[in-house]
Amino acid sequence: MLFRSQPLHTPYAELSVQPIGKYRMTTRRVWKAVALGILVGFAMLGLPSAGYARVLSLNECIEEALRVSPAIAISRWQVRTMEGRVAEAEAAIVPKFTMTNLSGPVPDATGNAVESSDLDFSKMGLFYRLQLDAIWPIYTFGKITGYKEAAYRGLEAEQAGVEQQEAEVIFQVKKTYYGVQLMESIDSVLRDGQERLTKAIDRIQGLLDRNSPEVSETDLLKLQAFASRLNNQREEVIK
Repeated sequence: MLFRSQPLHTPYAELSVQPIGKYRMTTRRVWKAVALGILVGFAMLGLPSAGYARVLSLNECIEEALRVSPAIAISRWQVRTMEGRVAEAEAAIVPKFTMTNLSGPVPDATGNAVESSDLDFSKMGLFYRLQLDAIWPIYTFGKITGYKEAAYRGLEAEQAGVEQQEAEVIFQVKKTYYGVQLMESIDSVLRDGQERLTKAIDRIQGLLDRNSPEVSETDLLKLQAFASRLNNQREEVIK
């Protein structure tokens, strides 16, 4: 982990950039890694020093995650694309005009439209033709209606995709946020146990040094073994 949080019962999480261990990312936790990255990024915004801790509420984390999420941004662009297709479908009933312009130099010629026996290239003229075509779909046998229906359904699907992406981001941020709080609470309990064991080991060692009959070397070894096991468990929690 790269940050700390307050205990589970508090509504805020305290994020700090002081390194306390390593976070191991797996391919099955892509969304969790993204959420962690967002939370760590929030903690690093505007930090004047490495020891500064910025406190963010859960709602603030969710709002920022929704703002910077690449997946949500892509979904919103897809919505805009479908809105363009809806506008195109709405405009399908509008007449379409096509203008064709043909022009170029031609020599002087005598004859008719089928054949010309005399071409005089010393006398050049200009050929010019302008053609305007208009197509107005009066009746399309349901084509335009189907086109509009497909465009509207596509827009609704893309909008639902945005909502789905937002729900996924919110879920992952909440999962990470409360997961960090839970790990901090567990670490606090284990840390307290380590401190108590250390005091007990020191006390037993002192009694053994004075050859006290109340304790034995076996008691000391048992406590040391338990302390080692507890330390390993805490290291797993930190990872």
